[in-house]
Amino acid sequence: MFDDILKNILKERFTGLVEKLKEKHLQLGMKASGDWLNSLELEVTGNKVIIKANHYTQYLTKGRPPGKRPIIKKMMRYVKYKFGYTGERAKRAAFRMANKIAKEGTRHYPQGTDLVDGVIYKEAIKELNLKIGTLASFELNKILTRQLQTA
Repeated sequence: MFDDILKNILKERFTGLVEKLKEKHLQLGMKASGDWLNSLELEVTGNKVIIKANHYTQYLTKGRPPGKRPIIKKMMRYVKYKFGYTGERAKRAAFRMANKIAKEGTRHYPQGTDLVDGVIYKEAIKELNLKIGTLASFELNKILTRQLQTA
């Protein structure tokens, strides 16, 4: 019974953190197709919490170093959603961007962004732990009181 209560508390608190990640993503002007926002997923198993997102989260947080050129098809999709380009214009823009990334990296490399670190940081985790601990303690107290009353 307490495990279910803890799981619900964790879900509730970390759902708020996921919403803050979405807000930060929008605030940083990173939204293109909305795929990243839609990929955010909260998984609570026992007392373990995992926040999942698309594989390219690493590029959103740390930037992409120069080197290999991004896939043109994916870059075309990006410019379509980000800038509204289609057809030949999208293809040209995608090639230019892919070549520039291959040569220079993305604008967030190497300094990165605070997409994740700006939301999930030590103080936020401490605050969550405190709130979760308080709520869990309160719920456990209610359970024990009920059990004592029925005994």
